[in-house]
Amino acid sequence: MTSTFIAAVNLLIIFIGVSRYLSTINLMGSAILEQNAKEAETLAPPVPIRIRTSSEKRKQEHLSSSLSPTSEQREPAFCPKCRYKYSSESCKNRAKFLAKKYTGGDLAEARQKLYREHPTHCRQQQINISAHDLCFVTAEFSDAPTDMDSLPILDEDMRTDPPRHFVFTNQPSLSAPLGWRRIVLDEVELPYRRQITKSRWPKFMGWQHPSLQHCEVVFYGDAYLMNPINETNWLEMARDIKQNPVGLMQDKQIGLSGNNKPITELRKVAKEGKLSTELSEKTITWLLNQSDYDEDAIVYKNAIFGYDPRNAKVQQLMHDFWSIYAKEELSWRDQPIWSYLMARERMRPLHLHRKGGKIFGEFGQKGHGGHVYVPQNILNVPAKPKKKDRFQNL
Repeated sequence: MTSTFIAAVNLLIIFIGVSRYLSTINLMGSAILEQNAKEAETLAPPVPIRIRTSSEKRKQEHLSSSLSPTSEQREPAFCPKCRYKYSSESCKNRAKFLAKKYTGGDLAEARQKLYREHPTHCRQQQINISAHDLCFVTAEFSDAPTDMDSLPILDEDMRTDPPRHFVFTNQPSLSAPLGWRRIVLDEVELPYRRQITKSRWPKFMGWQHPSLQHCEVVFYGDAYLMNPINETNWLEMARDIKQNPVGLMQDKQIGLSGNNKPITELRKVAKEGKLSTELSEKTITWLLNQSDYDEDAIVYKNAIFGYDPRNAKVQQLMHDFWSIYAKEELSWRDQPIWSYLMARERMRPLHLHRKGGKIFGEFGQKGHGGHVYVPQNILNVPAKPKKKDRFQNL
């Protein structure tokens, strides 16, 4: 018993001694490390202070502001449903790409660039367009009722009561097929020399007429082809027009090569007898004298287009067009002047789409000699094989 107790005491003494020894070793090690660190700090060469240039400061400030959680630039003003054009890429991601590539990370500037150059298609707000809100407009002006386009007979499914198909004319005796509403405008209301100028008023300014004030979207079409079908497709296009900031929908003109397409178009239609050579050259001179004329301007098909009559940009564009065209000093063909103004205002319309199949039924017949007004211009031009109407597949 006594020997066992003595052995236990001895073991305890040894354990205490070892613990104190290890503690002393740790303290000595820490002291040595601290001393070495102080000596290294004393002997180390001073770190040079680099003064940032003014451009680097601006870049850092710009980056800090663009990445700040409280900054307005933190998130683009696009909802997740906004799509770049009609692609699967979101406008938000597109803006980030533009910010990285062109604007040094500035998302606010990238948003403006995206909006300015590539109008976005946003599905955030559901636009409800009823059949009555969608209007179709055409024009029939001539010195004789027998020299006009023949209006197509509307598909029964497209007719509404009251009618939403409007034909503007100067001929009270014009027979309007079932589904059409005739609106007669006399010389007091349209005091212009040319019948073709009078026909352009409903085309570009018809949205001002009292009969069209209920229209949310207007589609204009030349009389002979204005036989829309597939209601669902037209309503979808109308919703797209309302949701787009440009508020326009029309296709590009095809068959024009090279630069200066407005001028190419003017010379082309003169050779086809659709415009006098004198007015063609006069309009070319006028365009080239405009300081803001763009040689890369796109020429669009004006035989059919849709627009939002409540869109301020569209209204201003049409006012500007009419202030030039109505003077009756330049081309009576409206595409060149329209092209010039569209390029000047940087307006890129949506394209007509045919997701639900064809959008036109059987056409009527062209009047005015097949829309040839200066037949003597084509006497010396070799005859070309007759082509299928380019709108027949629409």
